[in-house]
Amino acid sequence: MTSVRSIAKRRSRVVERTSSLVLVRFALIVTFLVVIVLATFPLIRLTRAVASLSKENRALQIQIFELEQQLRQLKAEQTLLMSSREVIAPAPNER
Repeated sequence: MTSVRSIAKRRSRVVERTSSLVLVRFALIVTFLVVIVLATFPLIRLTRAVASLSKENRALQIQIFELEQQLRQLKAEQTLLMSSREVIAPAPNER
């Protein structure tokens, strides 16, 4: 009878150890998954911000390019106007 009890106790200890190992592994896996999910949210926000800034940057680059073209055109018009007029330079002693 005592041998049956000792065998039953050994089996229950084995079951306890096995279940505790399984629970620890499960807890570690759940913790790992929670950390991954929590780390994903800032990354998503950062990705959205980068996409928004990239879009805004592209729009600003287009605007800068258009303004530079406009400036070149205005300089060309100014040069054309100045060349069509007669420019009188002051004498060196009048400066």
